[in-house]
Amino acid sequence: MEPILDHHRRQQHSNSSTLANNDAVTCLMVSNSACASTPNANSNTLNITVNPNLVPSVSVSPSPGNTICSGSAITFTASPTNGGASPTYSWTIDGNAQASTTSVMGKTFTNAGTSPIQATIIATLNVSPGTCVTTNSALSSPMIVTINPILTPSIVVSTPVTSICQGTNTTFTATPTNCGTTPAYQWKINGINAGLNSTSFSSTSLANGDIVTCSVTPGGGCFSASTANSNSINMTVNSVKVPTASISNQIQRSAKGTNATFTATINNGGSNPYISMEIEWSQCRTQQQYL
Repeated sequence: MEPILDHHRRQQHSNSSTLANNDAVTCLMVSNSACASTPNANSNTLNITVNPNLVPSVSVSPSPGNTICSGSAITFTASPTNGGASPTYSWTIDGNAQASTTSVMGKTFTNAGTSPIQATIIATLNVSPGTCVTTNSALSSPMIVTINPILTPSIVVSTPVTSICQGTNTTFTATPTNCGTTPAYQWKINGINAGLNSTSFSSTSLANGDIVTCSVTPGGGCFSASTANSNSINMTVNSVKVPTASISNQIQRSAKGTNATFTATINNGGSNPYISMEIEWSQCRTQQQYL
């Protein structure tokens, strides 16, 4: 460390770039004055604090979270490390500069489509002047935000047959639309809860005139309504009937060769029953079939 003599001020200057923390700096003056009382003089001691060069960094956290509904507000907060006493910030969304210069930025995103979209947020930390750092700025890791669209939920129920016999096992199927990833189902008969949380419902105890519906509570997304109600299925349930048959003949006894007419009376045989008549004589037996 070579001294630099300043004859005008009678001062000497010394520079160093190798000081370490807690170094003590002093100066020894050797006088060449003929009238000096002592040839040497020691200065006061300067204790030097050398601050290390720190690495600045910044992280970003979203509130309420990084998945939001279209039209919802979200707040981003930058948390600096080694940014100095009063750092400033720069923000970008998908590469576009934003107006905020503080550690907090608010934003409202919209999504007019039917599928989720994403936005990338990056904060830049600008270190306060006079701070010992390795670089004057630092970028955050990209913060990815998912914006879900607002969907309108709906549900349709169906069954293969709406006219059944009493006691028939009948299955109904629900088809949801825009109900998210975790919908919940509630089946109803005449407005009264029935069945399980499922897309299908079966019953063997339906009565004539029963009305079957289903409501769905959408989940796992953003929706314009908290529930959706299905169409109604009106059931026709026919009572179980016992089929009977009887025959009659006006002449109980007739001579051999006489034409005899028999009449069959059918109850609950349907629209096209199959009829079989059997005639038994004392000496022979024959069978005739009629449709």
